[in-house]
Amino acid sequence: MNNLPRPFSTDWYFIYLKTILFLILIICAIKLILFQSYSIPSSSMEPTLLKGDKIIATKLIYKIIPPKKNDIVIFKLSKNLKENNKKNTFFLVAKGSKKPIYIKRVIAVENDILEIKNGKVFINNKPITENYIKERPYYEYPKTKVPSGKLFVLGDNRNNSKDSHLWGCINKKDIIGKALFVFSPMSRIKLLK
Repeated sequence: MNNLPRPFSTDWYFIYLKTILFLILIICAIKLILFQSYSIPSSSMEPTLLKGDKIIATKLIYKIIPPKKNDIVIFKLSKNLKENNKKNTFFLVAKGSKKPIYIKRVIAVENDILEIKNGKVFINNKPITENYIKERPYYEYPKTKVPSGKLFVLGDNRNNSKDSHLWGCINKKDIIGKALFVFSPMSRIKLLK
């Protein structure tokens, strides 16, 4: 009992300081490993995400489970897709980063057969219900099997989005995370389903 430092002594301040610094380090590590905030700079995901929305994405989930249809994913383009699509500049920027990072919705996963015709998306020869899109696509996409290790992604603003209908499929390994919720502006706070 006599070995404990007296309250408000320099020893106690040192213990408090070490505890606070340790907690700050833990919080920073959790943020770096698990979560990242992003800002939406374009209209390619309207009406789900609006220009100016700020979102939180988890970076860990796809290390545990694979991406599923309808997930809203954050990803980078592989080098060959970037080179083939230099005009496709719609991207979102990670806070504090200038690297192009993209956000789209997963429409088809590996081994799915996808086709877009007559304003509808067909997966495995069946039309899918898409109550989240701004308008039906004006374009067509030929019947294509999604290769192993790839995903087919589209923006919810189908006719104003640079996505897999132009680039082709993206690599699963290029996925950075899954968008979880909008946290700003206050009027737009919501979970992303």
